[in-house]
Amino acid sequence: MNKGWIIAAAALALAGCNSVKKEQLPASGNQQALAEIGKKLNEDDKKLLAGYLMRREMAKAFGNQQLADGAKTVGEALEAQRKWVDGMSEDQRMVEELKADVEQKRKAVAEQISKAVTVAFIDAKFLPSSPQAGRFDSNELLTFAVANSGSKPIKALKGEAVFIDTFGDEYIRVPMQSEDAVAPGERKTIELSMEINEFMDEHKKIMQLDKAKRFRFEPEQIVYADGSTLRAPERVVS
Repeated sequence: MNKGWIIAAAALALAGCNSVKKEQLPASGNQQALAEIGKKLNEDDKKLLAGYLMRREMAKAFGNQQLADGAKTVGEALEAQRKWVDGMSEDQRMVEELKADVEQKRKAVAEQISKAVTVAFIDAKFLPSSPQAGRFDSNELLTFAVANSGSKPIKALKGEAVFIDTFGDEYIRVPMQSEDAVAPGERKTIELSMEINEFMDEHKKIMQLDKAKRFRFEPEQIVYADGSTLRAPERVVS
């Protein structure tokens, strides 16, 4: 094999790697942009980026819009995560690496399930408690459309309905589970009712959902009528 060709190929690969590190770090809700960036990174950098994104989402959950390092580009995020990992104990590093590995596997399973089923958000409706109507608790009625684009009948589906705000960040995640059978080529409307506590901040967000919110479905498990199943590994909690 021509050594010059090998050197040129390596140079191109390195240039591509350096180029992606200069790209702006997308919002967590922009899954397509993050997936494209992932294709350009090596396995070690993919794990670093996955770890950084998880930390960023945890920070937002506690009211911080961004991490203290303020990374704006992919390269800055990788460097910040590398420094953060270097400051850990060996046990902590192992846990973080396991988390990143599990997240990658979950995404791989989700991609497989997404080839067989499509979920669309249709509408949300708040139903206040009404003893006269037989409702003793307030509920949110979420309506979805599920289409089976695969070749096997679907028996059950489980995952998370993820709603995105105006800035492209996650607004709220709602567990979604359906045991309505969906035949190949069939499109079915599914209504899911969720009991609401009007004093909980998370439930207040759910009460404000409407058709204007951007949406994506993150599948975790699909069960087919023939008994076969595809399931993502559980997230690592520490």
